[in-house]
Amino acid sequence: MPRETLRFGHVSFEVASIASTRRFHDRFLGTLGFERFQEGDWYLGYRRGDSVVWFFRRGRRVQVRRERPRLPKTDEEVIPDHIGFSVGSWRAIGQWEDRLRRAGLPPFYPVDRGPPRTPGERYRSAAWVDPDRIVFEIYAVREPRRGRG
Repeated sequence: MPRETLRFGHVSFEVASIASTRRFHDRFLGTLGFERFQEGDWYLGYRRGDSVVWFFRRGRRVQVRRERPRLPKTDEEVIPDHIGFSVGSWRAIGQWEDRLRRAGLPPFYPVDRGPPRTPGERYRSAAWVDPDRIVFEIYAVREPRRGRG
């Protein structure tokens, strides 16, 4: 394994409409602290620090076409075409969910704020779906409990 530092740089998605993507993500990514920093009739870019999210209008200079994704189901374990934002605790997921609700964006599937669904559960999340059915997830993973000693 190489020793140099590797960090997330950018992610990009193909979308049907820059205008509807801007309306959704000015609120969603804006609430998460991203700023819209570039925009044209066929592209849109948001950044937070060194992390960038790009959107490109379908059919315009997009080299690889993909089928229109279907709306995800809440019983799926893994949803393609999504980006996950990691937070430090399960409580933080609920706090972000509340902030996004106040911005007019209720989640597609909300965080389960009750007790864990299984005794050893370590992963929880809440998710939002943008106009192109791309899922944006906020999640947290708990460390396993250490043995009692």
